[in-house]
Amino acid sequence: MDSPRPPISAAAVGASTAAELDEKEVVYDLKDDASVAACVAALEENTAKKFIRIIFRIDRHYQLSQVMPALTANTSVVGLNLSSNYLNAPGAKQLAALFKTNTSITTLDLRFNDLGESGSDHISNLIRNASTLKTLNLRSCSIPLPGIEKICDAMQTNTSITALCLGHNSVPPLGAEHIGKMLEVNSTLTALDMNEDCIAHKGFAHIVQAMNTNTALTSL
Repeated sequence: MDSPRPPISAAAVGASTAAELDEKEVVYDLKDDASVAACVAALEENTAKKFIRIIFRIDRHYQLSQVMPALTANTSVVGLNLSSNYLNAPGAKQLAALFKTNTSITTLDLRFNDLGESGSDHISNLIRNASTLKTLNLRSCSIPLPGIEKICDAMQTNTSITALCLGHNSVPPLGAEHIGKMLEVNSTLTALDMNEDCIAHKGFAHIVQAMNTNTALTSL
């Protein structure tokens, strides 16, 4: 069973200085205005080209919008984890806007959020905008069939994402048809995770058919 909040290995909860951002993984617990301000200050101060994986824990959706300008301007963050933050359509819209200009973030983890159909629309826009994103985790994001279709349509033209997780979204057989169409066209994706989806034998047939022409995918 999926954990409601994935474990965090090495973190400085409530980090507030640029020096602390030099660590490989930093957690920001955005619980009040002071912690939001500290996060913004650290993002604005840090310009080092080092591997940084930032994990946000957000109590209120408006806090993401307060951090977003600093995150947009920062070019050293390469990993962004927003898992288990009750992120929905407004938050997804902000992320789509971020990836219109961001060229440093290569990993985006959105597990355990409630994107729904509207949020999936914005994620499909994010995929179209993203030019350097390599890994996108959408596990357990309550993505309905129309959202799966739009995400797969966007993936047909994306040339940067090599690993995509759509697991535990209850993808039906028809959703697997959209995934199959994506795989027939996309030649960049090498890893696709559909663990705990409901595609059944009929749906899996679409995947098998796509694999007759897809030579890029190595992990399914």
